[in-house]
Amino acid sequence: MIGSRDQLCIHSEVIKEQNNMNKIHMCQKFVAARSCVFYNRVEEMKNNPSFNETGIMDIEDLVRKGTANKCCPYYMAKELKNDADIVFMPYNYLLDPLARKANNIELDVTIATTIFIFSLNCVFFFRMLSLFLTKHTMWRKFAKRLDPYNFEALTLLSA
Repeated sequence: MIGSRDQLCIHSEVIKEQNNMNKIHMCQKFVAARSCVFYNRVEEMKNNPSFNETGIMDIEDLVRKGTANKCCPYYMAKELKNDADIVFMPYNYLLDPLARKANNIELDVTIATTIFIFSLNCVFFFRMLSLFLTKHTMWRKFAKRLDPYNFEALTLLSA
């Protein structure tokens, strides 16, 4: 799981900062000066069974294990990514060339095209579903009763 410093940082000074850009700069400053005790333990902890023998981890797991082992979850995620078969990350990391470069992500054209087509198909499917549900009276009544909040969202999609 790849995430942002905002999601993964456990450094007490950095997490107090409200501005995300300031968090990034503070983190980079501590890392460059080797004054972040959590970052300094990543190398020794990357082969620790608590990080390697647990299967799939989400952001909360990384933060919990990083806190318990006094090890930076953000940089540990980057280390673990190197040996992972599948890496989960926000979709914007795939779309943004700077984010891809920062995370050493190289997209195969076939994979990128597949992801894009899949997302287009999802959009098309939900658009067609919303048209069907909002245009047909019987389904309209059923959908509205079943889930009023999502019914309104579907209505907006079909407009």
